[in-house]
Parts: sequence; structure tokens; C-alpha cells
Amino acid sequence: MQTPDKTRLGIEWSDGGFQLIPATDPRKPKFILKKLLAQYVWDITQLEDNPMSFLDVQTVLDGITVGGYKTEDFNQALNQAKALRELSNLVGNPEWSLSKKLATHLHSFVAREEALAWGEFRKGAVGISGTSYQPPPPELLDTIYESGINEIKKITNPVEKAVIYFLWASLNQFFYDGNKRTGRLVMNYLLMNNGYYYLTVPAEKKEEFNSGMVDFYNTRNADGMIRFMRDCYKNWD
Repeated sequence: MQTPDKTRLGIEWSDGGFQLIPATDPRKPKFILKKLLAQYVWDITQLEDNPMSFLDVQTVLDGITVGGYKTEDFNQALNQAKALRELSNLVGNPEWSLSKKLATHLHSFVAREEALAWGEFRKGAVGISGTSYQPPPPELLDTIYESGINEIKKITNPVEKAVIYFLWASLNQFFYDGNKRTGRLVMNYLLMNNGYYYLTVPAEKKEEFNSGMVDFYNTRNADGMIRFMRDCYKNWD
């Protein structure tokens, strides 16, 4: 059995601690995602400092206009809803797998008309607020992605594979914007494809999430964020 080369991923983490409980009914994860779509969209937009309330997000997703917000606030919420619906469509579809194609496809929903470009890797430099860490230059992204995916695919525990993908993608910032959102979508694609429920970061844990991510960027040690993401998981059985 092959094991991933953590040095190639640029991340350190301890073995173990990746046990989550999958759904007893394989149909239920998609059902819960559809039923709680507005809640999950609101969670996502709150992490992005979107001022829309939960009720207003719910109203907008029902196709009703509400006042007092910028166009980009509405668009961000609608984009996240489209991305989550597309995630549900991709889960269980044998034409899709862990790949650059999957990441760029989901990014095209997440960051449409929000990022400098969407559905493709960035062609310029980016920074991350709150840390001195510098993501790799754009000319290295394709090589980093191919090498990293090869290592991640060696991880046999599906929960470990999913969470490490999210953290690795966030570290490398393959896109101009929407990296954590896209990384969490791919993470959930991997989880739901293995029978787990959608894992959301609740809006009320925003500060803890942001602080944990800054620590991760500064140290490249994933243990704290692994525990955090594990604690965010909810079993709906």
C-alpha cells in the first residue's frame, strides 16, 4: 500500500483522527443537502463577510428580490446555491473524479463574475490576508496540482483524503479567489461520494475557522484544522 509523500504536499499532519460516521441510507446525503441548501449557502456567504441575513438568503433562493444589498452580495449567494446543486449532480456520476477538471468546473460556479477569472487557474500572483505566507507563482500551479493530486490519491481513508485536499488546495491558492470555497466543494464531493453527509462550516464558527486557517498557513501543520473540520461534521441519522 502506497502512502502519500507529505513533503510533496507541503503539509504536516498526524495519522489517525479521521473517523466520521457515514449515512446509513446512501440517498440521504443528497436529500439533506437539498433540504438545507439555504442554510449551507448562508454558512458559506457568512465566511465571506456577506451581509445578507439567513432569511434574506432564503428569500433570494426562492426567487424573490429583497432590498438593501449590493448586486455582488446577491450574486455571491446565488452562485453558491448553483455550486451546491452542481455538487449534488456530480456525486455518484462516474464521468467525474478527483482532478483539475473537477476543481475548475466547480470554481466556475463558485466565483463567476466575482473573481478576476473563473473556471481556470490564476495567471498572476495572490496573497492571503493575515499571514506572511506567499502562495506559489502561477507558472508552477499545473505541476504542483498534478504532483499533489498523485499524492492525495494515495490516501486510503476517504475523510483524510477529503480534508487534506481542502487544506492543500487552500494553501496553494490555485485560483484568484474562491479557493477555500472551491476546496470545500471538492472536499464534500469526496465525502459524499463515499456516503458521508455534506460538511459545512457553520456561520457561528467563522472566527474560529479564520484563526485556524491563519495558523495553518503560518505553520503548514494541519492537525488543528483537521480537528476543527471533524468537529463541524453532523451525522443526520
